[in-house]
Amino acid sequence: MPASPNGEAAFDAEVTNAMGRAFEETCSALHIPFHDIGSRQAVASRIIDLARAGVTDAGTLRDRVVIESHSKI
Repeated sequence: MPASPNGEAAFDAEVTNAMGRAFEETCSALHIPFHDIGSRQAVASRIIDLARAGVTDAGTLRDRVVIESHSKI
């Protein structure tokens, strides 16, 4: 993962695309409405954290976040 101009890790187009798909699929699976900004931000943050740790498959990202959210209920 290359560094961006601000020194943080940057994701390539393929990983960014996978993260976007995972985000939409996770929000759908968890029935998070568009207007629930806090929950959507939490999902996005977790997906970013997982991707930084090397999880870059859309399905795996989705499944991990969904499973983690169910374990918190």
